Amino acid sequence: MSLDTLMVHDVQIVHPGTKLSRSNDLEFDWVTATYTESKAWVSQKAATDDDVSRVLGQSSDWVIYLPNETVITAGDRVIWAGSLFDVVGKPNPAWSPRGPHHQEADLRLVEG
Repeated sequence: MSLDTLMVHDVQIVHPGTKLSRSNDLEFDWVTATYTESKAWVSQKAATDDDVSRVLGQSSDWVIYLPNETVITAGDRVIWAGSLFDVVGKPNPAWSPRGPHHQEADLRLVEG
């Protein structure tokens, strides 16, 4: 069984546009974002009570596995099953003896 057969989730990867802020710094612009469809496997790694943000009382960490050719970067967002996630840190290309195998990225639940 290959990893491709396990990628049963349909996701949208949201790539933000950029714009200049009032102080002439580049910032994400979600109005001009572009969307990419992909197959993936999304799984929750951990959930903890979050007394700091008090957003629904919990914060949760997730991981997404994507086909190797998928373009995903730190700062992107992922939409899956009605939930919105931030990509946390730089995604990791996973290798096999034959070369690049798939992409892995840590996610943090934002909404959903």
